[in-house]
Amino acid sequence: MDPCCNSQPAAKGERRANIRWQNLQSGKTFQENAVKQLPVHIDRYHVVAKTDRALHHLEETVSRAREAAEDLRRQERLQKGECRSCFYLVGRIGGAVVTSRPCGLCGEEMLFANTCTDVLCPSCSKSHSLCRHCGADLELRPRRRNFAFVEDENA
Repeated sequence: MDPCCNSQPAAKGERRANIRWQNLQSGKTFQENAVKQLPVHIDRYHVVAKTDRALHHLEETVSRAREAAEDLRRQERLQKGECRSCFYLVGRIGGAVVTSRPCGLCGEEMLFANTCTDVLCPSCSKSHSLCRHCGADLELRPRRRNFAFVEDENA
């Protein structure tokens, strides 16, 4: 038995503490409650296939990094309102549920087909030269001086 779990469960919403408490009450260990996965059969075909996939993934990553550094599709990227990182490098996966989010500057409610949402509406992104997806400067300028949306320069 885990000595740190001999008290009542923590506040509602702390799933881990509740699971510990349930395990303690049922007499089961975490190992007994763990999700069981089948073993992977490792043979030469598995090794060859996984090596090929890993090499392909590495080549794809290097190619995307090179494309981001050269920014050959700059006009398309700017038209979409994205920084180089979001446009070339970030693979977006979102949950299949309609999601709304307010714009980080103007508060306009935006609607998305999944949980992978933007932080800025297209008009704020364009007017402030910020990435609509992450909010970074479109040209990734680290020492940007003009922030039209900031009222106090010392803020």
